[in-house]
Amino acid sequence: MPDNDRSPSAADTTTDGEGLAQRLIEQVAALQQRIDKAERRIRIERALADAQATDIPAAADEIEQGDTGAGDLAAVVRTLKRTKPGLFVPHATAARGAAELPAADPPRTDPHLMVLREKAAKGDRASLLLYLRARRSKA
Repeated sequence: MPDNDRSPSAADTTTDGEGLAQRLIEQVAALQQRIDKAERRIRIERALADAQATDIPAAADEIEQGDTGAGDLAAVVRTLKRTKPGLFVPHATAARGAAELPAADPPRTDPHLMVLREKAAKGDRASLLLYLRARRSKA
C-alpha cells in the first residue's frame, strides 16, 4: 500500500521555490516592459504637443506603429508632420495665433449712460432702475 501522507521533501520545496522565483522574475520583466512602453508613449505625446498636433492619440499611434524605438523622436515627429500634415495645425494658422482674433467690443462711452451709472453707484434705487432701463435700451 503506497504511503500518501508523505511530507514534502527538501527537493520538492527547492523546486517550488525556484519556480516561484522564476515566475516573479518574469512578472517583474513584463511590468518593466509595460512601464517602458508607457514612458515612451508619454515622451511621444509631449513631442507631438510641442509640434502642435491636432489629434495627439492618432499621431502617437502612427508613430508607435512604424517606430522601432531606436530613432530620434524629434526626427520621427518631423517626418510624420511632413507625411501626414492633417494631424497638425497648419503653419500659417500657428504663426497667426492670437494676432488675428477678432477685437473685443469697444467699451460703451455713451455720456448719458456714464452719468446714469455714476448716479446708480451712489445707491439711489430710482437712479439704478433708470440706469438699467437705459442700458437695456442701448443694447
